[in-house]
Amino acid sequence: MKTENRVKRERDRATENTEAATNISDTSDDDKETDSDDDDSSTDIHFTASTPTTSKRRKIVLSTKLAATLDRTNTSVRSATMIVASVINEAGDSSLPHSLPSKSTVHRHRQNLRRQAAELIKASFEASKSVVHWDGKLIPDVTGSASLIDRLPVLVTSAVDGESKLLGVSALLSGTGRVTAEAVLEQLQSWQCESFVIGMCFDTTASNTGRHSGACQLLENALTRNLLWLACRHHMHEILLSDVFTICFGPSSGPEIILFKRFREKWDKLLSHQPKFGAIPLISASDSVKSFITDKLTQKHEREDYLEFLQLAGFMVGLKIDATVRRPDGWPRHCTH
Repeated sequence: MKTENRVKRERDRATENTEAATNISDTSDDDKETDSDDDDSSTDIHFTASTPTTSKRRKIVLSTKLAATLDRTNTSVRSATMIVASVINEAGDSSLPHSLPSKSTVHRHRQNLRRQAAELIKASFEASKSVVHWDGKLIPDVTGSASLIDRLPVLVTSAVDGESKLLGVSALLSGTGRVTAEAVLEQLQSWQCESFVIGMCFDTTASNTGRHSGACQLLENALTRNLLWLACRHHMHEILLSDVFTICFGPSSGPEIILFKRFREKWDKLLSHQPKFGAIPLISASDSVKSFITDKLTQKHEREDYLEFLQLAGFMVGLKIDATVRRPDGWPRHCTH
């Protein structure tokens, strides 16, 4: 009895599905007939084509000089957009309102103009026999991240006229000699001056002076010729001065000296950056030392820190120096002045 009822229910369900499929087929046929009727009736209708409107071409209001001015004044993209829009509105030209740029447009044009300016500078650069310099430094990331990034500025100094040229500031994943050599070689090849390099200036760290994996050795191998090694001993004097500082003030408990760190942070709150001349010098010195400092101050120096050292020495021995003390942003671990 149960089996007969199950068979009956399945038969009724199959009948209902068949009727539903038949209804759907009839409805689609009716829709097709309606569509064909509409197509036939549409043949009697005539449409008039509208005249195409002429769109005014958007003018580019950012020039190379304007973009360079915005970059030099450190103007953000949002502020630059507001400035450009205000100038356009105040100009009063009826064609300029169509040139109102968006923030993304200003950002895109500034990037393109920077790229064009960089390509023009590279194209106009005339390489000559020169010495390549590099020195890595940990600095805060330009993206605003709290982490430090290893940057490697690469410069070349011409042996003909003494002019220096910054080739680039590469970001290094590590401070090994191989990574450093690859970054220096990439900058030289980018400026097409690798064949003019006759020497290297570097600090005497193991990553640079290593016999097998040092940056200098790897760079010579990449250029397939020997170069003049000009080792900078400045950091060695910093080590000696750090020992003198430790003897005078005691050992430090961290990578930075708290006294110098506080002095740097409170610099803007000082009353004046111009040291006052005192009747009694801070350090007593002979006339020969004062004459030496005075004579060297009249000469031209290749590095600004040499001149600053002489100015500070003049202040200490009681000379009247017409100079201001710069903000100590780049002081090393132990003050070198």
